[in-house]
Amino acid sequence: MAADKTPPITAGWKRAKHRLLKRRLNDLHQCKASLGSHRHWGHSRVRRLIADDKYDAQQSPPNHTWMFQSCWCIVLLALGVFICGFGCYYDGENVSNFMLNYSKQYQAIIHNKQNYCDPTLSLNEMFGHIRRHVLNQETALDQLEQSLSKPQFQSISLLGSSGVGKSLTARLLRELFPWPENVHALTKSDVSDLVRINSVLTKLDFCGRNLILVDNMNSTDQEIVQRVNDLVSSFGDIAGNKNTHKVNLKRLSIVYIFNINRFLGETSVEHFATVLQLPDNQVIQFDTLEPQHLESCIRHEADLENLHLDQKYVESMINTTDFKMSGCKTLRAKVLIYGQPKSNYQKD
Repeated sequence: MAADKTPPITAGWKRAKHRLLKRRLNDLHQCKASLGSHRHWGHSRVRRLIADDKYDAQQSPPNHTWMFQSCWCIVLLALGVFICGFGCYYDGENVSNFMLNYSKQYQAIIHNKQNYCDPTLSLNEMFGHIRRHVLNQETALDQLEQSLSKPQFQSISLLGSSGVGKSLTARLLRELFPWPENVHALTKSDVSDLVRINSVLTKLDFCGRNLILVDNMNSTDQEIVQRVNDLVSSFGDIAGNKNTHKVNLKRLSIVYIFNINRFLGETSVEHFATVLQLPDNQVIQFDTLEPQHLESCIRHEADLENLHLDQKYVESMINTTDFKMSGCKTLRAKVLIYGQPKSNYQKD
């Protein structure tokens, strides 16, 4: 009787089915693991992107803030400049007055003298010294002091022959003027050059007074006075006859020194008709010296040199001096020749 094979076949099928089921389970687990790994990578990628966005977000605001602040700084600076410029334009006179007052205070400190820039300061002390050295010209010096003390622009022409004290007066004015930095000694060539004189007028100071001295002029130079005075009148910051009520103005006097040349027959001021007819020019004539004036000149020169002169030498000098042509100009040399030191004379 044949043996039954069914059970073994059934058992083998069961084992195969079990292996297939196990393989499928393994595949399923691997698939899950793979999915978990992809999910984890995705989450990590998302987290990195979020972190990068947060980093960018944290870094970006300062850059934008800096740019924003810079723009505002530029706007505020431009606004400040505009306001300042508008204020200066709108109230330029007050700003100018402030700067001028500041400058005047500075000058007072530098020169250690209160009210140093006051243009109304008296000139008595200066002219007292001048009178001790310029002899026999009391009237001319009185007129000159009065003119230089006036607040408005002064054009002054000094007329006189050689040796009467005109150039000496100019030298003392230059040395003793209360505002020495405001003195300008020019030649007729300087004032003939409009560019040069315009430069001088532009640089005049608001502090105190300004003085321009023009020496060694003659009768052929009279037209220069009119041209320079016309140029001065074109400057609105120089005190004239119509604006002296203003405080901050430049005070100016110009002294023209004319020599009457007696060698050419100029015996009077009639040869100076042009300057005599100018409306804003004062003519001051220095007196011609007489013989009696020479002795005072001789004694003055001797005192300056600390010398003693015998009367016989004094009379000799008076008799040999052409006072009409040279005045006192040649006397100093003679005093030095004939004079003796006072110390030696006293010992004897």
